[in-house]
Amino acid sequence: MITKNNTKNKWVIPLGLLLALTAASCGNGTEESLSSAEGTSEPDVSSPVSQAEPASEPESEPESVVYDVPAPDLPELDYGGKVFRFMSCEGLTSGFLYAEAMTGETVNDAIFRRNLMIGEKFHLVMDRDVYDYMEIAELAAKLAMTGDQTYQVVFGNSTELGDRIPLGNFYDFCEIPHIDFSAPYWYQLSVSAMSSYGRIFMISSDICPTPLQNAYVLYFNKRILSENDLKDPYRLVDENQWTVDQFLSMVSAVSSDLNGDGVWDESDQYGIGAHSGRRAGTFMSLAIGSNMHFSKLGEDGGRVVDIDGEKMQTLIDKVRLVFRDQTKVLDASLLEARLGSYPSMLEFFVNGKLLFVSDSVGALQNVMLREMQDDFGVLPYPKYDSEQESYYHRSLPWMFVIPKVGQDLEMVGAVMQYGTWLSSYTVLPAYYEITIKKKRVRDEDAERMLDIVHDTVYVDFSDLYDTHISDYVWNSYEAGSFARVFGTTLKKMTKTLNSIQTKLRNIE
Repeated sequence: MITKNNTKNKWVIPLGLLLALTAASCGNGTEESLSSAEGTSEPDVSSPVSQAEPASEPESEPESVVYDVPAPDLPELDYGGKVFRFMSCEGLTSGFLYAEAMTGETVNDAIFRRNLMIGEKFHLVMDRDVYDYMEIAELAAKLAMTGDQTYQVVFGNSTELGDRIPLGNFYDFCEIPHIDFSAPYWYQLSVSAMSSYGRIFMISSDICPTPLQNAYVLYFNKRILSENDLKDPYRLVDENQWTVDQFLSMVSAVSSDLNGDGVWDESDQYGIGAHSGRRAGTFMSLAIGSNMHFSKLGEDGGRVVDIDGEKMQTLIDKVRLVFRDQTKVLDASLLEARLGSYPSMLEFFVNGKLLFVSDSVGALQNVMLREMQDDFGVLPYPKYDSEQESYYHRSLPWMFVIPKVGQDLEMVGAVMQYGTWLSSYTVLPAYYEITIKKKRVRDEDAERMLDIVHDTVYVDFSDLYDTHISDYVWNSYEAGSFARVFGTTLKKMTKTLNSIQTKLRNIE
């Protein structure tokens, strides 16, 4: 048995209480931020905890939000009070799995009611144990190796899990009874991107809406925009003119040596604070936003490397021309070298030094943005050009895996399918429609932008499994040459990708 750091109290579901609670309205939710962490060579998007927003008193009850999504067709199942337990980590990410009691906070109460309803439907006791987030993947693999049936589902860091899945310690979701990925409440881009030869070993779900939380967006300062007579980016989105070229032209237009000392440093005003690295690098989000994904499904159902080299080189050239100009862009890696630690670009943005900053949707819950003096807006990442049909938003979400320990897979499948459907009109609306859209953003246009982001969240198989493809994309940008860096290693990456897929395909 694995020793846990903390175990929440379990509860049983009285029907009368269930009916009373499901009829109740929501209060205010105060959650921790998923903004980029500090003190690393790039923002630590793997960590579920960043700056926390202080607790507040419950607000008046807002209007309830319900999504009209059909319930899954499941048989009558009665598990006689059996415990269904998640393994997860401490922090906001894990918090979507469990709530001990009604508190008047929007998201907390939605989670509590959802779990009551799951428990009532299947006569289960829902529970969750938490561990240090860096240990989750290793502990999950140990469950399978030892046959420990304590946990039915594990929720962990997708890249860490991806390193261990080829070892054969987890079930294929496509073989789990009652799981139906064609249902609209699953993240369809995630389902497609995580598939290889018809197998999916980890997946995200609205039970924990981390794909939306961890999706990168652009925040912009409305004061700086107005002072420089720039076009309204919301209108550019509406007119299908929000492109990389428009974005870069705005970044280039607002530089100001605020103190007049002739030295460009953190005291001055820039178009954007540019993040570095393959995970949260601003260029990486621009590449994904430009519909340059790292892999696709081939004709035989396996994944193949898929990047348009000519288009990627054009993007590299355009972005480097602006981002390497230290009078236009505050470069996080250069600033880190000067300051000795990785800087908070969000802090520079809040202090009015940046027109744009790239951060996650979860950053909307950061207390700094709540208290920002200048007005700000939220934008999707730009398209490559106006011919591109859809926006895309890079996300590195945490995901679910099912330890291969001989457990009741019908129960696991039923709970995951029903719980995902239920979350799509309880927990997700509480987080997205009420906590984020109604209480955090400052204008209705931003709400529309977030709708775009929600519908275009993208993850990629090759980014979450250890293929190193995203490393070579970033290195190509750093070197300024896609052909020299990526092209010369294509055979090696293809071999690595195929090796991982062969292991997954052969898992019994």
